[in-house]
Amino acid sequence: MSDSGTFALNDLVWAKMRGFSPWPGRVVDPPPELRKIAKKNIPAQCIFFFGSNNYAWIENSFIRPYEQFKSKFITSYKTVAYKEAVEAIEKYIK
Repeated sequence: MSDSGTFALNDLVWAKMRGFSPWPGRVVDPPPELRKIAKKNIPAQCIFFFGSNNYAWIENSFIRPYEQFKSKFITSYKTVAYKEAVEAIEKYIK
């Protein structure tokens, strides 16, 4: 996350989609099929989700820096998929 409070390419984050726990992800350039979906008037980032390997546009207000919020969100292991996603981002960091 930059000093201005915005997210930069390749930042590691927790991103929250409706109906899901905050999920580990990385800010990425959108793949071609997602470029047209971005809403220009709402600050959002294209997020690659670890574990599921899916992409989604997430509003900045639903994104948190990974390391800063790790201790808060990592304790909420709820499913095998969630655990695998956390393991995947930790492997990526190393």
